[in-house]
Amino acid sequence: MLDDVLVIGGDARSAYLYRVMKRKRIRAAAFGLDLAEGGGIPSRKPLKKAMESARVVVAPTPLMSGPTDINAPRSPRPIKLGEVTALLNGGHVFFAGGIGEDAARRIAATGAAALDLLKLDRFAIANAIPTAEGAVYVAIDSMPITLSRCRALVLGAGRVGTALARLLYAFGAKVTVADRNAIDRERVGGMGVDTAELSGVPRTLRRADVVFNTVPSMILDEKALASARRGTLYVELASRPFGLDQEAARAAGLRVVFAPGLPGRFAPLSSAEYMYEAIREVMECRDYRD
Repeated sequence: MLDDVLVIGGDARSAYLYRVMKRKRIRAAAFGLDLAEGGGIPSRKPLKKAMESARVVVAPTPLMSGPTDINAPRSPRPIKLGEVTALLNGGHVFFAGGIGEDAARRIAATGAAALDLLKLDRFAIANAIPTAEGAVYVAIDSMPITLSRCRALVLGAGRVGTALARLLYAFGAKVTVADRNAIDRERVGGMGVDTAELSGVPRTLRRADVVFNTVPSMILDEKALASARRGTLYVELASRPFGLDQEAARAAGLRVVFAPGLPGRFAPLSSAEYMYEAIREVMECRDYRD
């Protein structure tokens, strides 16, 4: 059963999540959303008291905004991860998106059950849609040409890459999806787009008007970027360490746009509803600690 929820920090998605839960008559509190859109959501208790009253703690997606601070742009003060982990215990279930290795170790040491929303299919599959839509908006806003008939290269054929390729194809773009996995290439190729191995990216890159990266590892190094045309738009959708050598990209003349947290910017209510459904589903399962 989902009840006694504390939503800590986060962007507009977190504010909407709190409101969705209140609308469904779930006991919920908020901390670090005092500056949220729509008049703010006051932190009615100090963090310690709020944590003591909570069973479920929902932290941001992505969890961190730096080495020590959780992602809390709507909070009047920074919130340290250490503040939160010091108050976690074995009675808590902790949800967040993009929980890194260090944070995961610190949370595990408290005895709390930790679940990464981005690894839950129920959330990740649905959340790929607003990410893809936001990426298309960024491209339209950043290019002097239409998506129709432009040459788009998508790096990665995962959930976001697949949703993005489908949307770009519907706009009339000439789409190529590059991925290491032959099965994933075959799957996405069934939508009518071209596919390529990542080793073949330099050949595709030299023709691309826009590149979207969804893979959180280096793909476009200095050698690969030597094939890029000056002025090509690169939209970074992945988390650190990102998919390109930033210095080499500047030298090659790419226009780089970092676009994290797109669902929070363009579809925060939809994303919050996806988040709620995923959390509710987990809490109804007795073996969520496995």
